[in-house]
Amino acid sequence: MHSTDTKSKFLEFRAKGWSLARISKQIDVSVRTLADWNQQHRQELRTLRAIELEALQEKFLATHEQELSSLTVQLKRIEQAIDGAKLEFVETKDLFRLAAATRAEIRKIVIHTDSEDKPHAQN
Repeated sequence: MHSTDTKSKFLEFRAKGWSLARISKQIDVSVRTLADWNQQHRQELRTLRAIELEALQEKFLATHEQELSSLTVQLKRIEQAIDGAKLEFVETKDLFRLAAATRAEIRKIVIHTDSEDKPHAQN
C-alpha cells in the first residue's frame, strides 16, 4: 500500500503533464500501479490539469501585458523625439520607421491577446 503523500505527488506530477514512466522513476512506484491510479483519478486529474493550464495562461497574459506596457512607453519616447526633432539636423525617417515598427509590435500583441481571450469553437 502506498502513502497518501505518494499518491499526492503522483497527482501533482501527472497534472503537470509528466509521463507515467517519469513519475515512476521519481516516486518509485510501478508504471502499472500509476496507470491504475491514473484511471481511478481521471476526473480529479482533468480538474488539476485545467487549473495548471489556467495558471500558465495567466502567467503568459501577464508577460504580454508587461511587453505591451514597455512598447507603449517606448513608442511615446519615439514620438516625443519626432516632435522635438529639427528636421534640418536629424534623420527623422529613421524615427518614423521605428515608430511604425513599434506600433506594429503593439498591434501583434493586442491581436494575439484578443484571439486568446475568445472562446474556441467546439467541434
